[in-house]
Amino acid sequence: MESLRQSNLNEVFSRKPAASGSLGNQKAHSQEELNRDFMVWIALDLEPFMMVNNKGMRFFFEKNFPPLKIPNESTLRKSYLNDMYDMVVDKVRADLASVPTLNLMFDG
Repeated sequence: MESLRQSNLNEVFSRKPAASGSLGNQKAHSQEELNRDFMVWIALDLEPFMMVNNKGMRFFFEKNFPPLKIPNESTLRKSYLNDMYDMVVDKVRADLASVPTLNLMFDG
């Protein structure tokens, strides 16, 4: 009998970045891709949307990656949250499609 286990967010977002020389040379193809990657970062690390407005994070990116335009939390929430939700739901549905039985347990 095959052992089943719960997927985690790392498996849901298993896309690997393209290999390239150094981190500074890896560029998003567009601002939209960069914004989507910020959204994946936030989801994987379970960070609040407000982290993109943090002074320290903005300082780091402005100093080390000046051409990057960091999205604000409002942009991420309004433009990318629903896509991220849909992506996770689709992945969960695909994972559960072949599961013959499911056992849910609640504490309380």
